[in-house]
Amino acid sequence: MRIDSPNIWQSLLSFNVSVEIGQLAIVLAFWPTLLLLEKVSVRSWHTTRLAIAFACIGIAGYWTVERIPAVFETL
Repeated sequence: MRIDSPNIWQSLLSFNVSVEIGQLAIVLAFWPTLLLLEKVSVRSWHTTRLAIAFACIGIAGYWTVERIPAVFETL
């Protein structure tokens, strides 16, 4: 995606739609597995949910720390 392109809105919209489709595909792939895990073992289900949550927190934290210097460079 180029910022100086004449069709910036089309580029931005297509990028965001593709990101959402990717997220939906991931959820649709893992949701049945989590539901099955809940039926087999509630303890494992809770542990898996916590592991996924902490992994997401870790990745978000890493990306935030990684991008902070770029924000201050633009100020």
